Amino acid sequence: MGVVIHAFDGQEDPDRKWAVCPPANGQCGFISDRMSASVIFKGKTAAFSGGGGIILNPEASRLLCAYGGDGGTRGKLCHPPGVSGSCIPGCASGSPQWCNPDDAVYDNGAWCGGRPWRPTDFGKFIELDKLSSTYNEVVADGFYWNKHLPHSVEAIIGSPGDPAARALHAEFLQTYGLTSEQVPLVTFNKEISEAPFIEET
Repeated sequence: MGVVIHAFDGQEDPDRKWAVCPPANGQCGFISDRMSASVIFKGKTAAFSGGGGIILNPEASRLLCAYGGDGGTRGKLCHPPGVSGSCIPGCASGSPQWCNPDDAVYDNGAWCGGRPWRPTDFGKFIELDKLSSTYNEVVADGFYWNKHLPHSVEAIIGSPGDPAARALHAEFLQTYGLTSEQVPLVTFNKEISEAPFIEET
């Protein structure tokens, strides 16, 4: 459906920025079961921007829901943490009020009154999100993300020539015994809608 980007926002593992915050961390452990991201695609490159980030590998990650804007997902907690029959982290608990795609066409793009979109409706979500100029929010399963490291990371994003991004990328590669051909360091320029990613050499 596009490229899924997590922009660093201080909610990551403080010792491994490419990972989701561990449950035992007193600052961000309460959201260890999810991570927010944005999906971009041709004609829609608006994304939550921070100081660098990562691109998720779609073959080793799982998206739980999507919003046509900021979904306020930090306050949507599961007790206990994690996906269950009664709760989906960052998305819904109890009797969820999911977005009805048939109703969403009358709303502003994919916002759907702030209700989350089911993964099964992501095709319609993308179709309507093209109508909005704001970034969207998709919620990735944090436990699944960490379990599948390093494969859940497809690339690391940094600003051109940023030494901190280069150091983080080098640390990631060294930690997992990978090469830059396997997991590259790229820059992201949302103003270039046809080819927003450029590999750093």
